[in-house]
Amino acid sequence: MKNTLITIVIILFFTSCESWLGEQTMPLGRGEAGEIILVMDSARWSGDIGKEMRLTFRELVDGLPRDEPLFDLRQVVPASFKGILKNAKNLILVIPLNDNNAEGKKMKNLFTPKSLDSLRQNQDIFIVNRRNLFATGQHVVFLIHHDDESFRENLKKERNQLRYLFNTIEERRVLQNLYKIREEKTISNRLLNDYGYEIRIPYGYRIADSSEDFVWLRLAGQEIDKSIFLAFKDYTDTAAFNDDNIIAWRDEICRKYIYGNPEKAESFVLTEMLIPPTITEINFQGNYGKKIVGRWKTNNISMGGPFIGFITVDEKSNRIYYIEGFVYSPGVEQRELMREMNVVLKTFRSTPE
Repeated sequence: MKNTLITIVIILFFTSCESWLGEQTMPLGRGEAGEIILVMDSARWSGDIGKEMRLTFRELVDGLPRDEPLFDLRQVVPASFKGILKNAKNLILVIPLNDNNAEGKKMKNLFTPKSLDSLRQNQDIFIVNRRNLFATGQHVVFLIHHDDESFRENLKKERNQLRYLFNTIEERRVLQNLYKIREEKTISNRLLNDYGYEIRIPYGYRIADSSEDFVWLRLAGQEIDKSIFLAFKDYTDTAAFNDDNIIAWRDEICRKYIYGNPEKAESFVLTEMLIPPTITEINFQGNYGKKIVGRWKTNNISMGGPFIGFITVDEKSNRIYYIEGFVYSPGVEQRELMREMNVVLKTFRSTPE
Protein backbone atom coordinates (compact mmCIF):
# COMPACT_ATOMS: atom_id res chain seq x y z
CA MET A 1 0.00 0.00 0.00
CA LYS A 2 2.80 2.39 0.89
CA ASN A 3 4.53 1.89 -2.48
CA THR A 4 1.22 2.46 -4.29
CA LEU A 5 0.71 5.75 -2.54
CA ILE A 6 4.21 6.90 -3.38
CA THR A 7 3.58 6.02 -7.02
CA ILE A 8 0.39 8.09 -7.04
CA VAL A 9 2.19 11.03 -5.52
CA ILE A 10 4.99 10.83 -8.06
CA ILE A 11 2.60 10.66 -11.02
CA LEU A 12 0.73 13.72 -9.82
CA PHE A 13 4.01 15.45 -9.16
CA PHE A 14 5.32 14.75 -12.67
CA THR A 15 2.34 16.50 -14.21
CA SER A 16 2.95 19.60 -12.14
CA CYS A 17 6.66 19.89 -12.87
CA GLU A 18 6.49 19.10 -16.56
CA SER A 19 4.12 22.04 -17.01
CA TRP A 20 6.84 24.27 -15.58
CA LEU A 21 9.41 23.16 -18.10
CA GLY A 22 7.31 23.29 -21.26
CA GLU A 23 9.12 22.42 -24.48
CA GLN A 24 12.54 23.79 -23.54
CA THR A 25 15.62 21.58 -23.63
CA MET A 26 16.94 20.66 -20.22
CA PRO A 27 20.43 21.89 -19.30
CA LEU A 28 23.08 19.54 -17.98
CA GLY A 29 23.26 19.03 -14.24
CA ARG A 30 25.95 21.09 -12.54
CA GLY A 31 27.97 20.84 -9.39
CA GLU A 32 31.14 19.45 -7.90
CA ALA A 33 31.51 15.77 -7.10
CA GLY A 34 29.94 15.01 -3.72
CA GLU A 35 28.06 18.32 -3.54
CA ILE A 36 24.43 18.45 -2.39
CA ILE A 37 22.24 21.55 -2.53
CA LEU A 38 19.71 21.55 0.34
CA VAL A 39 16.71 23.85 -0.01
CA MET A 40 15.31 24.58 3.44
CA ASP A 41 14.31 27.64 5.44
CA SER A 42 16.94 29.27 7.67
CA ALA A 43 15.01 28.81 10.92
CA ARG A 44 15.01 25.03 10.66
CA TRP A 45 18.58 24.97 9.32
CA SER A 46 19.84 26.84 12.38
CA GLY A 47 17.89 24.59 14.76
CA ASP A 48 17.69 20.89 15.62
CA ILE A 49 16.61 19.86 12.12
CA GLY A 50 19.65 21.53 10.61
CA LYS A 51 21.81 19.75 13.16
CA GLU A 52 20.36 16.39 12.08
CA MET A 53 20.98 17.29 8.43
CA ARG A 54 24.61 18.08 9.17
CA LEU A 55 25.01 14.87 11.14
CA THR A 56 23.56 12.95 8.21
CA PHE A 57 25.58 14.40 5.36
CA ARG A 58 28.65 15.97 6.93
CA GLU A 59 29.91 13.05 8.96
CA LEU A 60 33.65 12.66 8.46
CA VAL A 61 34.83 10.04 5.99
CA ASP A 62 36.58 7.14 7.66
CA GLY A 63 40.21 6.39 6.86
CA LEU A 64 41.32 9.73 5.40
CA PRO A 65 44.46 11.47 6.74
CA ARG A 66 42.60 14.78 7.07
CA ASP A 67 39.00 15.66 7.94
CA GLU A 68 36.66 15.53 4.94
CA PRO A 69 32.84 15.24 5.11
CA LEU A 70 30.81 12.54 3.37
CA PHE A 71 29.22 15.24 1.22
CA ASP A 72 29.58 18.96 0.72
CA LEU A 73 26.15 20.05 1.95
CA ARG A 74 25.18 23.58 0.92
CA GLN A 75 21.98 25.05 2.31
CA VAL A 76 19.99 27.69 0.45
CA VAL A 77 16.68 29.29 1.37
CA PRO A 78 13.65 28.73 -0.91
CA ALA A 79 13.72 32.33 -2.14
CA SER A 80 17.23 31.77 -3.54
CA PHE A 81 16.31 28.52 -5.26
CA LYS A 82 16.38 29.70 -8.86
CA GLY A 83 18.70 30.02 -11.82
CA ILE A 84 21.70 27.69 -11.88
CA LEU A 85 20.87 26.30 -8.42
CA LYS A 86 17.95 24.43 -9.99
CA ASN A 87 20.46 22.65 -12.23
CA ALA A 88 22.44 21.15 -9.35
CA LYS A 89 23.24 17.47 -9.86
CA ASN A 90 22.17 16.60 -6.30
CA LEU A 91 19.17 18.35 -4.76
CA ILE A 92 17.33 17.90 -1.47
CA LEU A 93 14.10 19.86 -1.24
CA VAL A 94 12.29 20.01 2.10
CA ILE A 95 8.52 20.34 1.60
CA PRO A 96 6.84 21.80 4.73
CA LEU A 97 3.22 20.74 4.27
CA ASN A 98 1.82 22.89 7.07
CA ASP A 99 3.79 26.11 6.41
CA ASN A 100 1.67 28.84 4.85
CA ASN A 101 4.32 31.53 4.75
CA ALA A 102 5.95 32.62 1.48
CA GLU A 103 8.78 30.08 1.73
CA GLY A 104 6.43 27.21 2.52
CA LYS A 105 4.13 28.09 -0.36
CA LYS A 106 7.05 28.27 -2.79
CA MET A 107 8.11 24.74 -1.90
CA LYS A 108 4.57 23.33 -1.95
CA ASN A 109 4.04 24.79 -5.41
CA LEU A 110 6.30 22.02 -6.68
CA PHE A 111 3.36 19.65 -6.14
CA THR A 112 -0.22 19.61 -7.37
CA PRO A 113 -2.99 20.17 -4.81
CA LYS A 114 -4.03 16.50 -5.11
CA SER A 115 -0.54 15.25 -4.39
CA LEU A 116 -0.27 17.56 -1.38
CA ASP A 117 -3.54 16.14 -0.04
CA SER A 118 -2.21 12.60 -0.50
CA LEU A 119 0.99 13.49 1.35
CA ARG A 120 -0.92 15.05 4.26
CA GLN A 121 -3.07 11.94 4.61
CA ASN A 122 -0.12 9.51 4.53
CA GLN A 123 2.54 10.44 7.03
CA ASP A 124 4.56 7.31 6.25
CA ILE A 125 5.78 9.00 3.07
CA PHE A 126 9.03 10.77 3.87
CA ILE A 127 11.31 10.37 0.83
CA VAL A 128 10.22 10.93 -2.77
CA ASN A 129 12.85 10.53 -5.51
CA ARG A 130 12.88 12.18 -8.92
CA ARG A 131 15.52 12.11 -11.66
CA ASN A 132 16.15 14.81 -14.29
CA LEU A 133 13.61 17.24 -12.91
CA PHE A 134 15.26 20.54 -13.86
CA ALA A 135 18.39 19.19 -15.59
CA THR A 136 19.72 16.02 -17.16
CA GLY A 137 21.91 13.86 -14.95
CA GLN A 138 20.16 15.30 -11.90
CA HIS A 139 18.81 13.49 -8.85
CA VAL A 140 16.26 15.21 -6.63
CA VAL A 141 15.14 13.97 -3.22
CA PHE A 142 12.02 15.50 -1.66
CA LEU A 143 11.83 15.20 2.12
CA ILE A 144 8.24 15.56 3.28
CA HIS A 145 7.84 17.65 6.43
CA HIS A 146 4.65 17.09 8.43
CA ASP A 147 5.94 18.60 11.68
CA ASP A 148 9.37 19.25 13.21
CA GLU A 149 9.33 16.33 15.65
CA SER A 150 8.41 13.64 13.13
CA PHE A 151 10.79 15.14 10.57
CA ARG A 152 13.72 14.85 13.00
CA GLU A 153 12.78 11.28 13.83
CA ASN A 154 12.49 10.38 10.14
CA LEU A 155 15.91 11.89 9.49
CA LYS A 156 17.44 9.76 12.24
CA LYS A 157 15.62 6.67 11.04
CA GLU A 158 16.54 7.12 7.39
CA ARG A 159 20.03 8.56 7.91
CA ASN A 160 21.90 5.54 6.59
CA GLN A 161 19.46 5.15 3.71
CA LEU A 162 19.98 8.77 2.63
CA ARG A 163 23.74 8.41 2.81
CA TYR A 164 23.57 5.18 0.83
CA LEU A 165 21.28 6.77 -1.75
CA PHE A 166 23.52 9.73 -2.54
CA ASN A 167 26.70 7.66 -2.33
CA THR A 168 25.22 5.22 -4.85
CA ILE A 169 24.26 8.11 -7.13
CA GLU A 170 27.79 9.50 -6.95
CA GLU A 171 29.34 6.09 -7.59
CA ARG A 172 27.17 5.62 -10.70
CA ARG A 173 28.42 8.94 -12.04
CA VAL A 174 32.02 7.98 -11.29
CA LEU A 175 31.54 4.64 -13.03
CA GLN A 176 30.06 6.30 -16.10
CA ASN A 177 32.78 8.95 -16.35
CA LEU A 178 35.65 6.61 -15.54
CA TYR A 179 35.01 4.23 -18.41
CA LYS A 180 33.16 6.59 -20.76
CA ILE A 181 35.99 7.13 -23.23
CA ARG A 182 38.50 4.34 -22.82
CA GLU A 183 39.70 1.60 -20.51
CA GLU A 184 42.67 -0.75 -20.44
CA LYS A 185 40.98 -3.81 -21.89
CA THR A 186 44.31 -5.35 -22.89
CA ILE A 187 45.35 -5.48 -19.24
CA SER A 188 41.92 -6.73 -18.17
CA ASN A 189 42.11 -9.54 -20.72
CA ARG A 190 45.60 -10.43 -19.54
CA LEU A 191 44.40 -10.72 -15.95
CA LEU A 192 41.51 -12.88 -17.09
CA ASN A 193 43.79 -15.20 -19.09
CA ASP A 194 46.62 -15.39 -16.53
CA TYR A 195 44.67 -15.38 -13.26
CA GLY A 196 41.07 -16.24 -14.09
CA TYR A 197 39.39 -13.14 -12.64
CA GLU A 198 37.97 -9.95 -14.10
CA ILE A 199 38.36 -6.31 -13.20
CA ARG A 200 37.82 -3.21 -15.30
CA ILE A 201 41.00 -1.12 -15.47
CA PRO A 202 40.62 2.64 -16.07
CA TYR A 203 42.68 4.25 -18.79
CA GLY A 204 46.30 5.03 -17.92
CA TYR A 205 47.04 2.23 -15.46
CA ARG A 206 50.06 0.04 -16.06
CA ILE A 207 51.27 -3.18 -14.47
CA ALA A 208 53.97 -2.17 -11.97
CA ASP A 209 54.70 -5.69 -10.69
CA SER A 210 53.24 -9.17 -10.87
CA SER A 211 53.81 -12.76 -9.77
CA GLU A 212 51.87 -16.00 -9.92
CA ASP A 213 49.40 -14.81 -7.27
CA PHE A 214 49.76 -11.02 -7.27
CA VAL A 215 49.35 -8.00 -9.57
CA TRP A 216 50.10 -4.33 -8.84
CA LEU A 217 48.46 -1.78 -11.16
CA ARG A 218 49.60 1.83 -10.98
CA LEU A 219 48.71 5.21 -12.43
CA ALA A 220 51.53 7.53 -11.43
CA GLY A 221 51.14 11.30 -11.62
CA GLN A 222 52.97 14.33 -10.31
CA GLU A 223 50.34 15.20 -7.70
CA ILE A 224 48.30 11.99 -7.46
CA ASP A 225 49.62 8.44 -7.51
CA LYS A 226 46.91 5.75 -7.72
CA SER A 227 47.50 2.06 -7.10
CA ILE A 228 45.38 -1.09 -7.21
CA PHE A 229 46.66 -4.51 -6.28
CA LEU A 230 45.11 -7.96 -6.26
CA ALA A 231 46.34 -11.07 -4.47
CA PHE A 232 44.93 -14.51 -3.81
CA LYS A 233 45.76 -17.77 -2.08
CA ASP A 234 44.09 -21.08 -1.32
CA TYR A 235 41.16 -20.85 1.04
CA THR A 236 41.62 -23.14 4.03
CA ASP A 237 39.29 -22.00 6.81
CA THR A 238 37.27 -19.09 8.14
CA ALA A 239 40.18 -17.90 10.29
CA ALA A 240 41.35 -16.01 7.20
CA PHE A 241 38.54 -13.53 7.86
CA ASN A 242 39.71 -12.77 11.38
CA ASP A 243 40.45 -9.04 11.51
CA ASP A 244 44.02 -9.51 12.74
CA ASN A 245 44.68 -12.09 10.04
CA ILE A 246 43.36 -9.74 7.35
CA ILE A 247 45.77 -7.02 8.45
CA ALA A 248 48.61 -9.54 8.72
CA TRP A 249 47.99 -10.78 5.17
CA ARG A 250 47.79 -7.25 3.85
CA ASP A 251 51.11 -6.36 5.48
CA GLU A 252 52.66 -9.56 4.16
CA ILE A 253 51.63 -8.66 0.61
CA CYS A 254 52.78 -5.05 0.92
CA ARG A 255 56.10 -5.92 2.54
CA LYS A 256 56.86 -8.32 -0.29
CA TYR A 257 55.66 -6.33 -3.29
CA ILE A 258 54.68 -2.70 -2.59
CA TYR A 259 57.75 -0.52 -2.18
CA GLY A 260 57.73 3.08 -1.04
CA ASN A 261 60.90 3.56 -3.07
CA PRO A 262 61.41 0.93 -5.81
CA GLU A 263 65.16 1.60 -5.76
CA LYS A 264 65.47 0.65 -2.10
CA ALA A 265 64.58 -2.91 -1.18
CA GLU A 266 64.35 -1.99 2.50
CA SER A 267 61.48 0.40 1.76
CA PHE A 268 57.99 -1.04 1.90
CA VAL A 269 54.35 -0.25 2.73
CA LEU A 270 52.50 -1.34 5.86
CA THR A 271 49.25 -0.64 7.71
CA GLU A 272 49.09 2.40 9.97
CA MET A 273 47.94 1.09 13.35
CA LEU A 274 47.97 4.27 15.44
CA ILE A 275 44.41 4.67 14.18
CA PRO A 276 43.42 1.05 13.43
CA PRO A 277 41.55 0.40 10.17
CA THR A 278 37.80 -0.13 10.19
CA ILE A 279 36.74 -3.64 9.14
CA THR A 280 33.12 -4.55 8.41
CA GLU A 281 31.30 -7.62 7.09
CA ILE A 282 29.81 -7.28 3.61
CA ASN A 283 28.31 -9.22 0.74
CA PHE A 284 30.85 -8.76 -2.04
CA GLN A 285 29.46 -9.64 -5.47
CA GLY A 286 27.34 -12.41 -3.97
CA ASN A 287 30.14 -13.85 -1.83
CA TYR A 288 30.97 -13.40 1.82
CA GLY A 289 33.55 -10.73 2.42
CA LYS A 290 34.90 -7.95 4.56
CA LYS A 291 35.71 -4.35 3.79
CA ILE A 292 38.75 -2.69 5.31
CA VAL A 293 39.28 1.07 5.32
CA GLY A 294 42.36 2.66 6.80
CA ARG A 295 45.67 4.38 6.26
CA TRP A 296 48.97 3.09 4.92
CA LYS A 297 52.48 4.33 5.48
CA THR A 298 56.00 3.39 4.50
CA ASN A 299 58.18 1.75 7.12
CA ASN A 300 60.35 4.87 7.28
CA ILE A 301 57.21 7.05 7.63
CA SER A 302 58.21 9.16 4.62
CA MET A 303 54.97 8.49 2.74
CA GLY A 304 51.38 7.63 3.56
CA GLY A 305 47.74 7.91 2.58
CA PRO A 306 44.33 6.22 2.62
CA PHE A 307 43.39 2.78 1.35
CA ILE A 308 40.27 0.70 0.85
CA GLY A 309 40.32 -3.07 0.49
CA PHE A 310 38.03 -6.08 0.16
CA ILE A 311 38.69 -9.66 1.16
CA THR A 312 36.36 -12.26 -0.28
CA VAL A 313 36.18 -15.99 -0.91
CA ASP A 314 35.30 -17.78 -4.13
CA GLU A 315 34.21 -21.30 -3.23
CA LYS A 316 34.19 -22.43 -6.86
CA SER A 317 37.91 -21.85 -7.26
CA ASN A 318 38.65 -22.35 -3.53
CA ARG A 319 40.48 -19.03 -3.52
CA ILE A 320 40.46 -16.17 -1.07
CA TYR A 321 41.16 -12.78 -2.62
CA TYR A 322 42.43 -9.51 -1.24
CA ILE A 323 41.99 -6.50 -3.52
CA GLU A 324 42.91 -2.95 -2.61
CA GLY A 325 43.08 0.59 -3.91
CA PHE A 326 45.32 3.20 -2.31
CA VAL A 327 46.52 6.67 -3.22
CA TYR A 328 49.45 8.93 -2.49
CA SER A 329 48.42 12.55 -2.90
CA PRO A 330 49.85 14.82 -0.18
CA GLY A 331 48.02 18.13 0.06
CA VAL A 332 45.16 16.98 -2.18
CA GLU A 333 41.61 16.22 -0.98
CA GLN A 334 41.12 12.47 -1.13
CA ARG A 335 37.43 11.71 -0.58
CA GLU A 336 36.60 11.53 -4.28
CA LEU A 337 39.81 9.61 -5.04
CA MET A 338 38.76 6.91 -2.61
CA ARG A 339 35.22 6.90 -3.99
CA GLU A 340 36.81 6.21 -7.38
CA MET A 341 38.90 3.38 -5.91
CA ASN A 342 35.78 1.86 -4.40
CA VAL A 343 34.04 1.94 -7.78
CA VAL A 344 36.95 0.27 -9.58
CA LEU A 345 37.30 -2.48 -6.97
CA LYS A 346 33.60 -3.28 -7.24
CA THR A 347 34.08 -4.22 -10.90
CA PHE A 348 36.11 -7.24 -9.73
CA ARG A 349 34.62 -10.66 -10.47
CA SER A 350 36.31 -13.73 -9.05
CA THR A 351 34.23 -15.97 -11.31
CA PRO A 352 33.95 -14.29 -14.72
CA GLU A 353 30.53 -14.26 -16.32
